[in-house]
Amino acid sequence: MALSPLDVTKGLFEIEISSGALGSSGAIPSDMGNLKEYDRETVVLFRVHHSLCDGVSMAAAVGDLSDEAAQLKDKILQERKNRMRKHDGNQAYHFFSSVARSLLFMLWFVFTIIHALVIQTWKIIVSSNPFDPILARNKVSVVQRSIAWRNIASVDDMKRAAKATTKRTTINDIAVACVTHAIKKQLEEHSRNMGNDAAIRIPQSVNITVPVHLTGGILKPGEQLGNKIGCFVSTIELNRSEKQTARDRLRLISKVLQREKNLPSPLISWKMAKIFTDYTPVWCTKYALRKCSANSVAVVSNVRGFPIRVHWLGRRVAHICAFLPLPPGIPIGIVVASYDGIISFGLNSDKRAVPDPDKFCDWMLEEYKRICDGQ
Repeated sequence: MALSPLDVTKGLFEIEISSGALGSSGAIPSDMGNLKEYDRETVVLFRVHHSLCDGVSMAAAVGDLSDEAAQLKDKILQERKNRMRKHDGNQAYHFFSSVARSLLFMLWFVFTIIHALVIQTWKIIVSSNPFDPILARNKVSVVQRSIAWRNIASVDDMKRAAKATTKRTTINDIAVACVTHAIKKQLEEHSRNMGNDAAIRIPQSVNITVPVHLTGGILKPGEQLGNKIGCFVSTIELNRSEKQTARDRLRLISKVLQREKNLPSPLISWKMAKIFTDYTPVWCTKYALRKCSANSVAVVSNVRGFPIRVHWLGRRVAHICAFLPLPPGIPIGIVVASYDGIISFGLNSDKRAVPDPDKFCDWMLEEYKRICDGQ
């Protein structure tokens, strides 16, 4: 299969292509029954340059290679127009736009930066990673990874589940709730397997790192790609009372994430990461990234994919799955992405932390079902 469009991004991609009978690779989820009319599959694996490390830039590059590239660009432009039209009719937006040019806004911005730095420093001081003793005792090589991917639900179904919780609850909030439930179940299993070792404890809360695209998750045609990613760290409670339902817990998680989103933490983290990578040696950069993650146990990234089905050289793209490179010190990475109206997730984790990735995925889906059922 010759993919000549890849020439437009020469030097950014390294690819490996394999073909075989439908389902032979395991790359396409088994629940995609609408593929029964096909008997062959082609799997394309990407290894990309670090300039495309954020999901938005990667999606833009893959979209440019598709047969529907022009249609996707039109949809992006329309989305930007819709956002601008929404702001045009919002008097509060115009008010705050004028305040932004005043000293009052500058004072507010400085205050929120100080506030964000104080909170993050406190998290770094008081937080611990419950997986650290597990990783220290497990003899599995550090380089081994647990990988899995699953379809969760349609975009519409997950949006309904979010809005049934609160008006401000998002798909990303649901993802964090599902991931942290699976983390608790995984820690409980580690504790049982190690004879209820006192060193393996289930903490009241864990820190989760959430990446944020600094331009709102949209790149207009012709806009420069690459690394416009900041992040914030949220402290999420693991345990819940007997009277608390999964949806109750989701409401609390949503409030925590909304509060963190209102701080300039993503911009601060992006600037600091740029300073360390540009002006310090590699060991210093890794140490800084490890410390600034505040002992996070997982990274949960939400990437908006293509709303329509795309093709490469006339061949239908059945499934797109992304994996998040694990930052220093963080054992679990989850990418929640949408494609053609379906939301899926990709798990990439340290094998010592998650020995059975399929079981971890089952725990996530278990929590999502409870949220949908209101249990």
